Amino acid sequence: MIKKILVFFLLCTTFCDYNIAQSLDTLKFKPYSTQKLSSYIAPAVFITYGVISLSGDNFIRKLDYTTNNELTEDFPPF
Repeated sequence: MIKKILVFFLLCTTFCDYNIAQSLDTLKFKPYSTQKLSSYIAPAVFITYGVISLSGDNFIRKLDYTTNNELTEDFPPF
């Protein structure tokens, strides 16, 4: 008798439509094509700044070194 109840329960839960959680979910999926382009601008700027400052002896690298020297004069542990 218990076997029959367990089999019935398993079949019922497997084949019945229990998508209540998915239909009540308030979070809607947004495809990647609808994301705003402006959300990529700031990371792109910072990545470009980092790559340029690592390559060669240029203005950005000199600016970084002078800023570091000025900060260590006023705040030695910094």
